[in-house]
Amino acid sequence: MLVPTKSEKDKLLAEVERLERNETNLLRIIEERPVLENEVAELEAGTQILLAQIPSQYDLPEVLDLLRKMAASSSLKWRISAMCLSAMYR
Repeated sequence: MLVPTKSEKDKLLAEVERLERNETNLLRIIEERPVLENEVAELEAGTQILLAQIPSQYDLPEVLDLLRKMAASSSLKWRISAMCLSAMYR
């Protein structure tokens, strides 16, 4: 029967310890996966809600009109130059 030398034994023990740490980390990650998947689903749902609230390019005239009315009712000065408007609709 062959017996490993002390240095080989120490290397093997260090490798076993490293592999045990890796196993512990992998098991922790596996346990956390469902929680992370739920978080991803919640974030995706929130993103869809926000995307639905962003006006499309076709809604911009209505948005600008609403901003003008709000500015007028609050006595703010509102100016949009023709150049800005033309740039927005390209």
